[in-house]
Amino acid sequence: MFCPLCRSEFREGFTEYSDCEVALVETFAEASSRSARLWKGDRQSELDRILATLDGAKIPCHYKEIVNANLQMNILGIPIGPQKPTFEYEVWVFRDDLERARLSGRVV
Repeated sequence: MFCPLCRSEFREGFTEYSDCEVALVETFAEASSRSARLWKGDRQSELDRILATLDGAKIPCHYKEIVNANLQMNILGIPIGPQKPTFEYEVWVFRDDLERARLSGRVV
């Protein structure tokens, strides 16, 4: 059993995922075919705006936070490269809601 929005896997006997508040589907392939990425970016403020807009429009969504751990290299004791990890975000919606989500949130 899989969540068609976030693609989380569940053992048999579960019928709904309480976090996403959606009915589960039988296969990962079916779950994958029912959701689509609406937005990907690195600005927290834009993520917050999109999530608030989708919530206001009653469009179910799921977001992922991706941490890009940038290891700092040292050459002769001199730090080279970024010191902080960077973050990226993805917002996923049901494929059937994709166009409505784009229009309501002005997301490209």
